[in-house]
Amino acid sequence: MNRRSIPPFARRQAESRKRSPGAFLSVVLLVGVLCVSACDTGNVGGPGEPSEARAVLADSLPRVFAERDAEAYERLLHPDYRFAFVAGDAPTDLPGSFWGKKTESAVIDSLFSRAEIHVLEFDLAIFDEAFTLIPGTGGARDYRAAAILGAAIIRQDTADGSSDTVIVPVIETYHLRVDSADGSWKIYDEIEEGPAGKTAGWSAETSRWGALKAAFYAPLPLPAERTVKGIVRLDDEAGTPLEGATVEAGAETSITDAYGAFAISGVPSSVTSLRASHASTLPVVVPIGGGDDVFRVDIALTALMLHETPGAMIERDFSAAYSTRDSLRYAFLLDSRYRFTPVPDDIDPEDPFEYWTLDEELAIAGRMFAGRANPRGQSVNRIKLVLDVKSSVVDDTSDPERPPGEIWHKTTTFVDLLVTVDDPRDPEGIMHYVVLSDQVFVTRPDPARADRHLVVRQEDRHPINRMPKDFARGTESSTWGSIKMLWR
Repeated sequence: MNRRSIPPFARRQAESRKRSPGAFLSVVLLVGVLCVSACDTGNVGGPGEPSEARAVLADSLPRVFAERDAEAYERLLHPDYRFAFVAGDAPTDLPGSFWGKKTESAVIDSLFSRAEIHVLEFDLAIFDEAFTLIPGTGGARDYRAAAILGAAIIRQDTADGSSDTVIVPVIETYHLRVDSADGSWKIYDEIEEGPAGKTAGWSAETSRWGALKAAFYAPLPLPAERTVKGIVRLDDEAGTPLEGATVEAGAETSITDAYGAFAISGVPSSVTSLRASHASTLPVVVPIGGGDDVFRVDIALTALMLHETPGAMIERDFSAAYSTRDSLRYAFLLDSRYRFTPVPDDIDPEDPFEYWTLDEELAIAGRMFAGRANPRGQSVNRIKLVLDVKSSVVDDTSDPERPPGEIWHKTTTFVDLLVTVDDPRDPEGIMHYVVLSDQVFVTRPDPARADRHLVVRQEDRHPINRMPKDFARGTESSTWGSIKMLWR
């Protein structure tokens, strides 16, 4: 690295450490430059005003780094604190791109306690700030501050005297809120905004703050129980909070308030996911875990399109569920009476059957979507499904399972399906199954929602445009049913 690219004080510290025998590693953390812009924050002199919140970042935070006081640092964090990583920087064993107070405290304690770190300096500069009311809290406020963060890390090798330098150029956004336990401002959110840099930690020429923290991370023991809380929003441009959504964690359930907030306490560590749903949206499952006592997560739900035709539902929702390999969303589209009928040529004479039912269909889809290997050793790598509606009419065929007076619809679509699998038997290690055929879907009204439709029957058809055998190496024309039966 060019000597001029190292911040002056970091260069001076590096040179002073070179003169110190036995030095293994010098780390200098420089956070910020003095760059504060004016903003309208109202009265800044009274209790609870921005001046007190700002002092946490401008005074208290640099002081605990200078003193390497891990306990004091922990006291600056709100009980619901969360550090949000830039995508790809979080340790892979975390269920999301963030961690909570307990993990953050352990990481900083590891940083402070490393004997080989001889120099540690920290400065923080705020260049934008805002002070707003938190909806639904009866007047509680949120202090947001954006800061320039720059870190210089210098590692010195005692064997040959060489040193490596890492520069961290990022922007951090902090949210502070008052802790009701002691009435003091504490760091509630820390969000890394960028700009992007390499993320190889110690070995990279440039890195990010989160990637540096991750170098000191070690998984914590799972708590016996944890509190799970957060906000459920619509997946729209405004991120609208969703009232009345149901959030389930194991046997525990919470209903979101008018501001989309929920909280569930006493969730056993054996519970590894949340299920969130609302009458107007598709449900979603969110993983939870890690060693934090408080797991705070934001959940986005996709709104259902109401009063749509059966064909529109099949074109959009069925295609999306299959292409994204979303088992929960797929199951949400199928009726309890669902049956899949393959073409006769796909039926094994030694195992004759006319159709399979919902339980078997979900088991097949679950294996495919999760990438589980079938008896041939094949596992699904990618699915792309496009359904194009050709016709949709009232189904006038007789079906003993149709409730009296209920109207079913028959929708014929053209299927353009590509299933790419990892195949150890193929010389290239990969196989592409292509389906170009018609498909018949029979739908019925959703008993829970008259403006929704569920697939109750699906009938496979022979390919319309079967590709020649020599069309492409590793590509095979197929029916939809024959692909499914590879995982049956």
